[in-house]
Amino acid sequence: MARKLLMCILAGAFLLSCSGKNNSASNENALKGSAKNLTTEADAATVKKAIAEKKGNVVLLNMWATWCGPCIEEFPDIITLYNKYKDKGLDVITVSFDFETSAADSFLIQQKADFTSFLKDPQQSENDFIIGIDEEWLGAIPATWLYDRDGERKFFQMERFDMEELEKKILELLEK
Repeated sequence: MARKLLMCILAGAFLLSCSGKNNSASNENALKGSAKNLTTEADAATVKKAIAEKKGNVVLLNMWATWCGPCIEEFPDIITLYNKYKDKGLDVITVSFDFETSAADSFLIQQKADFTSFLKDPQQSENDFIIGIDEEWLGAIPATWLYDRDGERKFFQMERFDMEELEKKILELLEK
């Protein structure tokens, strides 16, 4: 009973976090860009493994979807931060909650996202994915984490991030 209640709360938080229709400027025909890793399906363990493989770099992890207005609004800031600090050791991993790979891929191409990007594996339950990523996360998107060079979580934001605050935290981690 408690597990069902938790799942209902998590599902409600997830659905409430992004309202409205698809606010994406995504264009299915936008085939220009330099996305090095278009989305592949990933469960929580795969995402955590990808973070671990980037040990030695500061990692920004972001959960998003093309149908989530706040996600689309902050995505250009992720691109800016990545391009500005990738040569200093910032890496980015994104996980799309889109239902179709093509929507996420088209958006990533349009944005010229040149970092690791996944599509949440539909075979893994929302609850298992959420708990597998971070037990403090309620499943709302956008959600952003920063991991230091040792792979330790140092920042978590479960809503649209403030660019200035996030950039400050990134710089602090890059300087260590």
